[in-house]
Amino acid sequence: MKEFITLPRPISNQKMLMDKLEDTNYEELNADFLDHIIQARRRLMSEVNFKRINRKILDGPLLSQLLINFSEDYNKTFKVDYNDVWRNVCNW
Repeated sequence: MKEFITLPRPISNQKMLMDKLEDTNYEELNADFLDHIIQARRRLMSEVNFKRINRKILDGPLLSQLLINFSEDYNKTFKVDYNDVWRNVCNW
């Protein structure tokens, strides 16, 4: 199910909004915008079902290590032993 939220403007200055939003400091953003972002993040993190491998949450560092182990194993033997790769990730 998809849900949409509306957010207030991050800054009130239209020129800065169009030209330099990515260069805007965190302190310059509207408090109302920041409150909405925090609420959206909390809601997302409480409702999302994280992907898991063997009961471990698949996060960025774990995925990176898994890919490194896959590529190293493949480059050594031109085949992948998935159990060996997972053991290396668990020991990481």
